[in-house]
Amino acid sequence: MAVYDSRDIGEERSFSLPYTPNFEFIETDEEAEKAALELQKFKVLSVDTETTGLDPYTCRLLLIQIATPDKCYIINCAKVNPRVWNSILSDRTILKIVQNAKFDYKMLRVHTGVSMRSIFDTMIAERLLTVGKQRKTSLQYMASKYLSLDLDKEIRRDFIGIYRDRFSRAELLYAANDALILHEIYNIQIDALERDGLLVVAQLEFNTIVPLSEMELRGCLIDVSKWRSLVAIAKKNRQESEKIVKALLKPVCSQLTIFGESTINVSSQKQLLVHLHKLGIHVEDTSEETLKKVDHEVAKHLVAWRGWEKICTSYGEKFLQKINSKTGRMHAQFNQVRADTGRMSSSKPNLQQILGFKEDDINSLNFRSCFVAAPGYKLVTCDFSQQELRILAESSGDKNLINAFLNDEDIHTRTAIFIFGGTPEEVKANGKRNIAKTINFLISYGGSSYTLAARLGISEDEAESFIQGYFKSFPGIRDFINKYGTMAVQNGYSTTVSGRRRYYNIPSFEDEDYKKQVSAIKRKGVNAIVQGSAADTSKQALCNFFYAVEQEGYDAHLQMVVHDELVIEVKEEQAEEVALLLEKSMIKGFTDFFKKVPMKADACIDSYWHH
Repeated sequence: MAVYDSRDIGEERSFSLPYTPNFEFIETDEEAEKAALELQKFKVLSVDTETTGLDPYTCRLLLIQIATPDKCYIINCAKVNPRVWNSILSDRTILKIVQNAKFDYKMLRVHTGVSMRSIFDTMIAERLLTVGKQRKTSLQYMASKYLSLDLDKEIRRDFIGIYRDRFSRAELLYAANDALILHEIYNIQIDALERDGLLVVAQLEFNTIVPLSEMELRGCLIDVSKWRSLVAIAKKNRQESEKIVKALLKPVCSQLTIFGESTINVSSQKQLLVHLHKLGIHVEDTSEETLKKVDHEVAKHLVAWRGWEKICTSYGEKFLQKINSKTGRMHAQFNQVRADTGRMSSSKPNLQQILGFKEDDINSLNFRSCFVAAPGYKLVTCDFSQQELRILAESSGDKNLINAFLNDEDIHTRTAIFIFGGTPEEVKANGKRNIAKTINFLISYGGSSYTLAARLGISEDEAESFIQGYFKSFPGIRDFINKYGTMAVQNGYSTTVSGRRRYYNIPSFEDEDYKKQVSAIKRKGVNAIVQGSAADTSKQALCNFFYAVEQEGYDAHLQMVVHDELVIEVKEEQAEEVALLLEKSMIKGFTDFFKKVPMKADACIDSYWHH
């Protein structure tokens, strides 16, 4: 017999529904085992948890809910061994419907040891169905959209921060309802995914949930002492840059300190503009893009100061505070479908923005080298070689670009020769290869002559002539851009190699900036195909590697995904074998979708994140 918390009186009114969810509250192992026998009869179940917080390592499991379409079973984790349903959660023949599955996966993994398999994530499904239309994917939103239910989520706050063994009826109704309604949402979403040709990409995304969750749980080990030493260098350089800027502005500064130094605040755009104007530098703003166009020492040192300031604020103690107190490792979040193209992003903190070392820059600080392997382990780093250019080659069918890859040529050198003429040695010596490299990446991202001009510091007319030279050399790419840009406008969406869609809000002919909006959609349409297909191949590679490691039993663990790069922590004696497996997994991730253009992937083994 379930015992409810004494707060029942009046509290149920705070959770009102047009029906009463059917649930059973379980407080003994025997009841949980009996429920398991009933649950095993179903091929589709929904799963949810209630926890004291968001961090799986420092928070606790309160309730586990597993529901059939008609009834929810709720385990009180303070009284029942939460592992009692592990066989159901890990059963690959039973589909588990979960909202934001990565969260529940990690909580269950840490507190019950189970690796939940065969997952349908309603949050990811919703994102795939509406990319570009809107960004709402909460259960509250979907309950309203699909079921016309107004969910009150206030009760969720009652679970936060307190580990306990008694729960009010209102709390249990809330928990049961969250699991039960997933069935109805799933039934609608699965039909919509099939209708829109999204089943392949949905399965790819669902397959990615487990590797990504395990990667976040593993986290990264950071050499804190080395990190702080690099920040100290950045602070010293920031101070020196500030001194130089103030010295250069001193002749036009009306106020000085008692030591004869300029009082200007270099972080104040307003003050900077006044003093730059006094120096005869007439700019409208002090953005980095603007300053880089100014031929004056003060502009150069202001840009340098901004760079050091950004490092100091981004990589200071606030960054190190994100190291988990229990594990001693950094557990960043990897956002699976936040970007409209499907590319993964990182947050809390953003590991994709960690600076690498530039050999040709004397001021470069190698923060990536602070990400280290645990004792007895190595880090294996591997990235795709020119992933998006290869996708562009095959997608466009351009013979010149395809042949360059088939012949394993340096693609930027070959592009430079096509556009500007000359020998490989000449285009490298005269800087034309670097220009070609910029053009290659710009085209694959749907860039314009304006963007190219800004990147290269040249006129728009010259940039346009470079782009026209590029299209003359690779006519298939020009045709591809024209065709699929137009299709994006006509269809209202673009599609990647896996069927992933990106929708667009098509403007009305009456809109005064109709042409501008349509041009933007055409650029986004091409970019979505190339970058979205890159996301498809990267996630396929991630899954290929993770499930192969699992099958072979290697002591190897995903650490992070950084754009087209995977970083693995592996037992030292297995590093060579796992590096080969990683290369094969990444190449196969590409060739699973693209058959004409080959892919290369070279792994590097080191004691730190080597790039």
